[in-house]
Amino acid sequence: MAEVNAKLGQLVSRLDMMEQESKDNAQEVKADAQEVKTMLKSIKDQLDRTCTQVSILAAKQHNSSVSRSEGLRKVPLPGGAVPPVDFPTCIMELVVAGDEKLPDGTKNTWNHKKSKALLQAYGEDSGTESDPDGEQSETAQRARWKVARCLGVTQVQLNFALLYQ
Repeated sequence: MAEVNAKLGQLVSRLDMMEQESKDNAQEVKADAQEVKTMLKSIKDQLDRTCTQVSILAAKQHNSSVSRSEGLRKVPLPGGAVPPVDFPTCIMELVVAGDEKLPDGTKNTWNHKKSKALLQAYGEDSGTESDPDGEQSETAQRARWKVARCLGVTQVQLNFALLYQ
């Protein structure tokens, strides 16, 4: 009987050790899981930033290859959101002053006010006040061309659009 009692004591002691080891292992697994979770969050954040950059580059690349009357894509901000302002629909809206007609005979709806709003959304506005000289002024044209560059439109595209307007 003493021998059985001694064996039972050893088994209880061994079970206590196994229980403690399993608790220690659970703590290690929990710590490892937390570390993996942190790494996955970091990877997700990097992937989100990369996807945003790809979206920006894809929109700009598209815009750099369109003709003067083809549709322009909206270029997202670095945070990934598209600014909640109007966007020009084609290069000709950026070449022709807001008070003139487009080559297709329609009135150009793009104007200096819209250019300023879009430039402010992209953080590219120089902070100048409204242009007193109107849509024909150099300031208004510079703002339209700056919008074009923000959208990925090249100087060559603008020059060709000017030649054939």
